[in-house]
Amino acid sequence: MLTTGLPSNATPQQVAAFNAGVAFLRVEFPNGAPNNTVSRAYNQQSPLEKADWLINQKNTLSVTYNYLRVPDINGIQSPAVLGNVGRNGSADIRIHSLNFRLTTTFSPTLINEARFQWGRDLSISSPT
Repeated sequence: MLTTGLPSNATPQQVAAFNAGVAFLRVEFPNGAPNNTVSRAYNQQSPLEKADWLINQKNTLSVTYNYLRVPDINGIQSPAVLGNVGRNGSADIRIHSLNFRLTTTFSPTLINEARFQWGRDLSISSPT
């Protein structure tokens, strides 16, 4: 008897109805997932590097580099209405971002900040 998902004080009727539902789902989805979907594998890498340089008393330079990579095997799954045609696919996402910030202090109440950003987004999708 499967009771996961039932309250601890479930009545016998609730337990019977729950187990009937579980049995129905096991018949409908013999491989354990609707429409025989395959498992997905996410392995995200997201390092962030930052360096601050105090150029002199009035100027500070900050550089930040962010990289994101998500190799997504079987991560693209279309809705079940498509049947088994073109349902699965893999994706590889790579994002690079580089930020520069130069902060200049002219007085205790006057600060100037210059910013520059470069970024690249590469997304690849392929059928499996």
